[in-house]
Formats: sequence, structure tokens, C-alpha cells
Amino acid sequence: MFDDIHFQSRLNDLSHSPPDGKGGTASLAYEIKQLRRLVSKMALANQALYEILQTKTGISDEELRLKIREIDKRPDR
Repeated sequence: MFDDIHFQSRLNDLSHSPPDGKGGTASLAYEIKQLRRLVSKMALANQALYEILQTKTGISDEELRLKIREIDKRPDR
């Protein structure tokens, strides 16, 4: 289950220095690596949820695309 607190916690973890304590470029490289891992996990979870939803409800890819566009156009985005 998606949990905003979990993801916020992971993002907060990224604000700390890498284990070797180096700053600068090493720190940025570490944060980028961690963000890539997090995005990959989120993409996998989204794919799994979509496939479950599609199986249980018959929702089409086009319905999903339309909903994504609708949400993306909201003023709070």
C-alpha cells in the first residue's frame, strides 16, 4: 500500500550525506542514485496496482491516460 509518510521519510533520508561522509559531487551522486531507486520502486508498485485494477475492473489503457491528463490539469498540480 502506498503510504505518503513512508515516501516522505525516504525523501528525507536522501537529504543526509552519503555513508562515506563526503559532500559535493559525491553527495549529489548518492542522492541521484537513491532517487532513481525510489522512482523505480514507485513505478513497479504503480504497474502492479494498475494491473490488479485492470484485471478486477476491466479499465482500459485509454481510461487511465485520460484520468492522468485530467489529474495533471488540476490547479493544485
